[in-house]
Amino acid sequence: MDEDPDDSAKSQVLNNYPILKDIINKCDLPTIASLQKVNRRFREVIGIVNPKFTIHSIAIHIGSKEINLDIYKNQDEQIFPTGSLLNISYQKNGENCCIETLDRDVRNIGRRMEDVFSRDLVSILNFQKFPLESLSIMDTSAKGSGFPLSFLNVVRFLLEEMRWQNRIIKTKELQFTSMTGLGIGSFCKCIAPRILKKYTFINYGPSSANVADFEGMEMQAEKLVEYEQSGVGTLGNVSKISHLNRASLEVERMGHEKLVQLKNEFLRLGPPKDFKILVKHLQPPGNSLGPIFGDKTSGMSWFYRTNFNGKVLRIHISNSEEGSVVEFNFVTILDVTIGAMVQVELLPTEDDK
Repeated sequence: MDEDPDDSAKSQVLNNYPILKDIINKCDLPTIASLQKVNRRFREVIGIVNPKFTIHSIAIHIGSKEINLDIYKNQDEQIFPTGSLLNISYQKNGENCCIETLDRDVRNIGRRMEDVFSRDLVSILNFQKFPLESLSIMDTSAKGSGFPLSFLNVVRFLLEEMRWQNRIIKTKELQFTSMTGLGIGSFCKCIAPRILKKYTFINYGPSSANVADFEGMEMQAEKLVEYEQSGVGTLGNVSKISHLNRASLEVERMGHEKLVQLKNEFLRLGPPKDFKILVKHLQPPGNSLGPIFGDKTSGMSWFYRTNFNGKVLRIHISNSEEGSVVEFNFVTILDVTIGAMVQVELLPTEDDK
């Protein structure tokens, strides 16, 4: 039986590596992602050519029955409604998965939703030229709809795929929006620790989580520069967050002991520091921080001399509708309010302990 001319032409193209290499290098990321779905031979050639693309950020929306994956080429695509570079929607169809892409290409895949998503994400990360500016993971499911189970399944499949392909996610910023926070520590095992500089955790559910606890992501936390957390929690060991340059936190309660601990940590470590902590119930500091400048109505301030190029540590407490706002930062002597006392603190040395 004679070979179909179309099949013969396809075979010649697939076996002509120089031509394929030239074609692949001229394709954009969505085209490459589509070509990978054609057949195994295309995947092999794409793997050999290994094209690289600039991916600005990735946003993942996880629900109980759907996962949305958005790939952005630049920041404008996130700020303005220009659309993402690549969008894929994964929907549960029994035990299988239904995929819908940006151009409405709908396909049924005979594998689980979490499995298909994990393979696609790791495959796309293979084309990453530079570290991501941000990776955002958001819970879009309604309360009580089983998000923790869905997210934990995603984490399990993703970790397995990462290990299988020996991959790690390189991103400068990581943002989680979650009702429970379950599985975040496990997911962070996928994140390159020395590249991650900012971590944001938005908890919109009832929470008593320790906002100073980076359980499961200790290696990543060591190199963090900035940490933002919203959703009221508890403040545990402050030494785990004192190395940060910037932090914005929300806590239920805070005693004067924590204020003193943070003050001593910052006097020891020095600038830069810019901490803002919203406290629903703040214990009055009394004399624990020394003489007060100001009052509860106008705001209370304390200033401390340091050995860091004339910088002064400033603590300021003000009132808001949500509670008390506690701020720590370093200022120059010229920024000290007229009439305020600049205290000299002698921190205990190792010999004094």
